[in-house]
Amino acid sequence: MIAENFYRHGYNIFYPQINWAGPHPGYVGTEFPLVPLIASLFYNLFGIHAWIGRAVSVLFFLVSQIFLFLLVSKTSQVRTAFLATGIYTLIPLSIFAGRCFMPDMTSLTFSIAALYFVAEWLEHPQRWGVFIAALLATNLTILVKLPAIIIGLPLLYMVWERYSGKFLWNKAVWAYAALSLACPLAWYLHAYVISISYYPYHMFGEGLLHLVTADQYLAIVQQTALSGLTPLVAVLLLVGLFVPSHLPFGWLFHWWLAAHVIFIIAAGEGHARHEWYGLALVPAAAALSGTALGFLLSLLERLCRAWAALATTCVIFFAGLAYTAYLYVSPSYALSAGALLATGQELRRLTLPSALVIVADWGNPTALYYSQRKGWHFLAQFGKMPADSAEATTELEALRQQGANYIAFTRYLLYWLDTYVAFHTYLDTSYRRVKETRHYVIFDLAGTGDDKRGEKE
Repeated sequence: MIAENFYRHGYNIFYPQINWAGPHPGYVGTEFPLVPLIASLFYNLFGIHAWIGRAVSVLFFLVSQIFLFLLVSKTSQVRTAFLATGIYTLIPLSIFAGRCFMPDMTSLTFSIAALYFVAEWLEHPQRWGVFIAALLATNLTILVKLPAIIIGLPLLYMVWERYSGKFLWNKAVWAYAALSLACPLAWYLHAYVISISYYPYHMFGEGLLHLVTADQYLAIVQQTALSGLTPLVAVLLLVGLFVPSHLPFGWLFHWWLAAHVIFIIAAGEGHARHEWYGLALVPAAAALSGTALGFLLSLLERLCRAWAALATTCVIFFAGLAYTAYLYVSPSYALSAGALLATGQELRRLTLPSALVIVADWGNPTALYYSQRKGWHFLAQFGKMPADSAEATTELEALRQQGANYIAFTRYLLYWLDTYVAFHTYLDTSYRRVKETRHYVIFDLAGTGDDKRGEKE
């Protein structure tokens, strides 16, 4: 939606827009919209297509593989880097997020690149080009996704490994820290000001930094170990934690894993609602799993000294991982919002481009996006159920006074019409049903209720 608005209304990256603010511009506070911006630029060549946004994520996924290989090569053996990169490629969360029109994979790519460039700079402090690359990557990873700030812990580990307590008097280190945080701080302050200055007064990600119950944390761990990483990788990850390393920065991925554990605890609500919040765990899990697999292969070499046995072991492992990943990632590609898609397409067919529409959709913008219309979620404080029929009626009339022309109830919330009987009666007596299917019911808010029920399927 933000990408499409860039394309249609101009490339003002400081004011990203959504379409669920009624007649208002819909400026919102959000992370730096790099991915929507890139996608919208390609819209000029190919038109508006979701595959363009997906292609942006795929491109960054491919780049992340290169930097992960380089980073693991610095902290371990080259063979371990190959194994880790192979595992990273097949982890379900990697497959899913690496093909989604979301900024998460882009931010992760910059995270891996930042760690690699900082490691290079710490080893070669005189290489200012590497220092600038590290600064750029660190800034971008936090700008594109604020939770990526957790790389601060593995970064601190590397600085301590290189300088120990002397880093406190190292001007270059402090310059790097200050310059890495300056742009993100300025951007998120600006985003916050936008979120309190313009309707719908929304800051993306708000409300997700909350602790949850012990049962919910257990569910997050189970989900991560199974559908996120696969049991094969989860077991190898645990083994990799205890494989000793005597190389510089050899414990880098342990510290990155620890940072993510802290993030899971702090943002329990986010992880409980969005599985892709665990994406930052994937490189550490892949690296530690690759370390464990390499260690097991070295033991096998001592026993049989046969390359055929090693090759067979790798083929069996990666074939098993690929199959397991397929089993766990497949459900993510099942159509889960078909009613929202159908509702949006029908609203686009029924209404004029200038129409304002209301959609009861629990705050999911899919229907509004595919309608290509501006409007509101219902209730406008999305994700909220009406307290009673009176509140639902009052909200509807308030939005109609602001210019709403149609209201649609998707299949997922049709039960509201049974729950709020007086509201249902009010709709039927005041307005006309223009279309009704198993996916949605759409009312025209311009006319008065009568026996003309419109189309029904």
